[in-house]
Amino acid sequence: MSCTPSQIPAAVGSSVQEVGGVNPTRPKMRDAGYYFIGENKHSAVKVCHYTKKAIAGEGMCYKYTFYGIRSHRCVQWTPAQPFCNHACTFCWRDLAMHAPEWKGGVDDPVALVEGAVNAQKFLLNGFKGDSRVTPERFAAAMEPIHTAISLDGEPTLYPRLAELIREFHRRGITTFLVSNGTKPEAIEYLREQGALPTQLYISLPFFDRNSYQTISRPLIKDGWERVMRSLDLMRELRGETRTVLRMTLMRGVNLSNAMDYNGLIQRSGAEYVEVKSYAAVGKSRQRVGVEKVPEQFEIKDFAQELAKESGYIYTAEHVPSRVVLLCKDELAKSGRIIDYVKWCGEKFTRFEKSFGVKKEEYCCGSCVTEKAVA
Repeated sequence: MSCTPSQIPAAVGSSVQEVGGVNPTRPKMRDAGYYFIGENKHSAVKVCHYTKKAIAGEGMCYKYTFYGIRSHRCVQWTPAQPFCNHACTFCWRDLAMHAPEWKGGVDDPVALVEGAVNAQKFLLNGFKGDSRVTPERFAAAMEPIHTAISLDGEPTLYPRLAELIREFHRRGITTFLVSNGTKPEAIEYLREQGALPTQLYISLPFFDRNSYQTISRPLIKDGWERVMRSLDLMRELRGETRTVLRMTLMRGVNLSNAMDYNGLIQRSGAEYVEVKSYAAVGKSRQRVGVEKVPEQFEIKDFAQELAKESGYIYTAEHVPSRVVLLCKDELAKSGRIIDYVKWCGEKFTRFEKSFGVKKEEYCCGSCVTEKAVA
């Protein structure tokens, strides 16, 4: 079941957080674990499920398997929670909370970085007395070295994104920026300002213009053209930042058309492609349904087909997350684990022996390189 643009809730596209007003969804979001920060409350932090597992020594998320991210030292957050110009069918959020363009005040980026880090520390403080959490691992979690700018909304709509990313990097914190690709001018500005993220993601849940319209359901007229410009720009960025396409695949909707996907992959020149299953959570259950969730063998089979079509290298899988990593070439494959000694120095190394994960709990052992396992 894929929704058409006519099925988008009427509230989508009208801001629920007008200037000087109150977002009526915010209390519900707080109950769901969102911690709002900043004067204008357009930013929020939410502790990831795998952050909680990792701090307890029970495993890492797929980003550890693929790129070496320490989940217990990762801040998941957004600087643009109420704003998104897509109404994706698979999105777990309440789409009525999003406006397609920025409205209201813009919080200071340095204050937001400080607020996000402090919020993470506050939200994890309760783990200090947990018997599963070692003092060393807790201390490491109190000093984040990574942030995923991806929780909600479209982060490239935040007007001061370049300053924000530079501030994270100044603090020795790596950045993964996840975008829907509708603001190529924002990505270009990051490049001009020397503020590209450590890793740039563009979502790819579609394989052609028609599937883009029915799955991503843009709230702007020229969305397809904008995303194509972003894919073209991504090709130019190799060597300047790490580039990733993230596919969200639904059975009977977009888990096919490998040849068409390949055309977009080749256009982007992305170093990495994440072939990932849709997860039936939140509001998406009403739009898409549990029956559309692929099994891991379906994701694996499609990833192998895509690898054959594209020439990309089938590199790793993370079974709990139902995701496979494809690498563009041997250079991308050999360089996929982030060099945290280079990025963070002693801030990273003094805690490196503290997390003690059991690799069999989060990944099939064969897909983890020796370099990835601490």
